[in-house]
Amino acid sequence: MSTEVAQFTLGAITVVGFVVWLIAFQFLVAAQRSGKPSHSLTIDQLSAQELPENWLLGSVEVQGPQNALMDKAVRTLAKVSTFYPGVIGPLKIVDRTNNRIAFERVGSMDSNPFYGGWYRQGRLMFEPLGADRTRIDYAIEVSPARWLLVLGWLFQASGLIALIVGCWLVYTFCVSSPRPELRWQTIQMVQAAHFLWPPFLFATLYRQRRKWVLTSFEALVQNLPYAEA
Repeated sequence: MSTEVAQFTLGAITVVGFVVWLIAFQFLVAAQRSGKPSHSLTIDQLSAQELPENWLLGSVEVQGPQNALMDKAVRTLAKVSTFYPGVIGPLKIVDRTNNRIAFERVGSMDSNPFYGGWYRQGRLMFEPLGADRTRIDYAIEVSPARWLLVLGWLFQASGLIALIVGCWLVYTFCVSSPRPELRWQTIQMVQAAHFLWPPFLFATLYRQRRKWVLTSFEALVQNLPYAEA
């Protein structure tokens, strides 16, 4: 390999690696922003205090009277918790008023770190809309799992270091070498990729666990009109 080809190869690999690093940076930022609650709801309907960022909020309108839907919600939560704990985990209902149901997870989240282990507590608020329709607002406190983002940012920093240090080492000891066979080692710069893909993994895991919790409870609430009375 000539010196010119080695220089071009090193530059191309480094540029591609830096582009991937920038994409991973944006991916991590988007994942971190996804941890903030949506304000599409009137939050004071769910709590007199402002909800922290590890709460997921949602709202649906379903067919049926408020009291009947609340009864179905209580029975569905108890049934799913007892017979299908892998879905939302074991829980207990801690409070029920004329328009609100509060529940929380039973036991340590470490006992089931998947699916049902991804939340701590939740609330359902029922508001009659007339014409036999009810609005259900729900808020679920998920386990923060900040360690996933921390690992992602650590690898992100390591990736930048790997690109800079790797480029310097390859240029110094391979590209600038008078031995053509050693200049072929310039292609080893692709090894920096080992530091570039983990941020995508950890950011995806962080977002997916939150999405799973939200969609699981959204499906549960949406299906209340069809639950057994």
